Amino acid sequence: MKTKFNLIFIGSLLLVSVISYFLGALITYRKLDNSLNNQNINYQSFYAIITDIKDTGLEKEPKLIEVKGLDINDINFRGDFEFLVTEATELEWRYTMLEPNELEIGDNIAIIFTGNIEEKDPVSINDVLKIQLLDDKK
Repeated sequence: MKTKFNLIFIGSLLLVSVISYFLGALITYRKLDNSLNNQNINYQSFYAIITDIKDTGLEKEPKLIEVKGLDINDINFRGDFEFLVTEATELEWRYTMLEPNELEIGDNIAIIFTGNIEEKDPVSINDVLKIQLLDDKK
């Protein structure tokens, strides 16, 4: 009788231990997965002057903008760049939303982007999140 009780007790402890291990692992991996999905996106920004605006003819990517980085930027952002303005790109001037056709050659802008930069001439920027018009008057 005592042996049967000991076997049941040890079996119960073993079962609780196994269930606790797998439940703990499941909770830990879910927390890790959620923290990876909720990490802040790293972005970069620089200042530039618009040198050319081209119509791509595509509905979802209406404009290809070429810019020259200003001298106040880090040396890596002083050259010639190009990027597409897509539906996802925010255009703003003094907290007012702009349309892509409101940008003009000669405008000073801030470009905020994530993603890769393709090393070619001019350098191509992917994933432009926001363009802020810096000029005093529009």
